[in-house]
Amino acid sequence: MPLQVLSVRFNHDPTSATTDALNIRKNLTQPIVLPEWRRGETLRAEDSRAAYARRAPADRGRPFTIKARFRRTAEIPPAVQIRARDPRPVEPVPTGCAGVVLWLVLGALTSFFRSVNALGDVAPRDVVFAGDESDEVLFELPFASVDRVGVRVDDISWQWEYRAQGGAWLPFDNPTHHRIYCLPDTPNLPWGQGYDPATPGGNPLWPWTDVLDHACWWANLSADADTAAARVTGAVYSLGPRYITYDCPNHGRSHYTRYGLGGLGFACTEFLDRLADGPGFGRFVNCTDCSAIVITFANVLGANLRTRRMHDPQWNTSVDPLDRSLAFALNEIAAIGTDAWTRVCPDALRPGGWGNFNYHETPWVDAGTAAEAVYDACLKVDGDADPTTRPHVPLLVTRLPFAEYRDRLAAPGPTGRGRCIPQADASDVELMS
Repeated sequence: MPLQVLSVRFNHDPTSATTDALNIRKNLTQPIVLPEWRRGETLRAEDSRAAYARRAPADRGRPFTIKARFRRTAEIPPAVQIRARDPRPVEPVPTGCAGVVLWLVLGALTSFFRSVNALGDVAPRDVVFAGDESDEVLFELPFASVDRVGVRVDDISWQWEYRAQGGAWLPFDNPTHHRIYCLPDTPNLPWGQGYDPATPGGNPLWPWTDVLDHACWWANLSADADTAAARVTGAVYSLGPRYITYDCPNHGRSHYTRYGLGGLGFACTEFLDRLADGPGFGRFVNCTDCSAIVITFANVLGANLRTRRMHDPQWNTSVDPLDRSLAFALNEIAAIGTDAWTRVCPDALRPGGWGNFNYHETPWVDAGTAAEAVYDACLKVDGDADPTTRPHVPLLVTRLPFAEYRDRLAAPGPTGRGRCIPQADASDVELMS
């Protein structure tokens, strides 16, 4: 072919993401090689990944951009115009009210399953060759909808085309294929965008596409980070009982988390292994594990959750972790991995269950302010007018004001709600593997 695409670079400025892609990596040990698309190496969309976050209003007047390199043969003049477009045919809008309504309804339904090219077409620009290969050339994406689409992950294609002055547009040999993640806001801790050119392979805290693959699917089409966090919470709860379930045999012990000097450490790599039907650290989880899971997968989409415990102020786990003398009494709940309404872990010796929690830990938003609220993937509470008695109406806890949450979780009285007191400070989640 007379013209070939050699590379396409989405993340061409690692110090900023106002007009290009975010800094990302595949997982803890595998970086994303740049440029993301390289001729002869990236044959499938999943081999060429890029992520974009909705920008602040002040930045939305500037188009997103990419960079690309090309190779020509002798019959191609040294100056041509190049562009790229979505190769899928444009479906015409039908005529008549009934046809238009049906077209809109089908369009809304197929948006769940059909890839949307959130980057749009690549605008034409002049490319000048000094030899057979061009330098990296900056192209604008004037029709990108990243700032509007919310949460998505789509495989897109671009058919590259060129023309000499005054000529017709002619296609390159083959389209390029890419996987594009769209986020409603910039990722928050444990994720970061910090860049140090002296660090080979990039920052291990850059968002992992292994996490984004799950998070974007769980929160697909969420218009904002709050909605995304709610959907992630529901998705994590729904992982039970196939992948995870509440740890009754080990008295509610943590398996994927550990507190350290910097905050709550989360074994993300092992949890991803569990999601892939591997062993991970096993199927048992507790509230601390569930809190870290939700925060890690929601904050990568731009939510801003932190983890926080609630317990009697005098309770001290270092004295005797199994001492339940200061535990707070519970209403009946439905713990992750079961639909049964109990007071946690009934068995032959305690058919009514433990009846209480030494502590409980959940993701919080705006912790310590008048707007503080709770998310909880570890359990469902009763959502009807009287949470202390049956029948129960299952309520998934998503951005529920703490005062209401405590009334639904803890039993009335001084040994229930009177002991269910939030810790003074919330903690960040950090990746420990």
